[in-house]
Amino acid sequence: MSYSCHDLFPVRFYKGFIQDPLSVLNEIKSKEVEISTISEATQLKDVTQYATDYANPVKINSFEKEIELFLNGLVQDQGFKSITMPQYWTAIYKGPQGMHAPHTHRSGNMDMINYSGVLYLSNHDGTTFYRPHGACHNSQIDNPAVLGNVVLFPSEIVHGYAPKITDNKNTRYIMSFNLSISA
Repeated sequence: MSYSCHDLFPVRFYKGFIQDPLSVLNEIKSKEVEISTISEATQLKDVTQYATDYANPVKINSFEKEIELFLNGLVQDQGFKSITMPQYWTAIYKGPQGMHAPHTHRSGNMDMINYSGVLYLSNHDGTTFYRPHGACHNSQIDNPAVLGNVVLFPSEIVHGYAPKITDNKNTRYIMSFNLSISA
């Protein structure tokens, strides 16, 4: 008896780095009060632990510049027709209670968003990605946070964040975004 193994529906993630993550982090820190104010007005979570401007994103010019360079490189290297980024937002997690429950970024079958991304702006804990179906070998994969690292993933992949170190008093900064990639 002989057999062969075929990965017919693999899940493809893309990873890389932006050139100047500190400029993005510094701009976010300069706008942190504004981001927290938006979060307080639009979210149910305690802004002392988790703040996001998801409902009304604050413009982060340095992020737009850096991610445009990154995405243009991806278009060239992968031969995509185009990548558009219709939405981005900032998330700030503080201390051991700052977390984000597992979720997806896909809103429906007609949604043009097919990929999402995270830019890590600190080395504090990563994102946990959960298997898309029961046939996957691993039930979850932890992607470590590294300053300046970008990870792109299919928007229907369930993912979340919970601090791994319960006494961590550091602040975790990320930029999240949604993409429409045309192959």
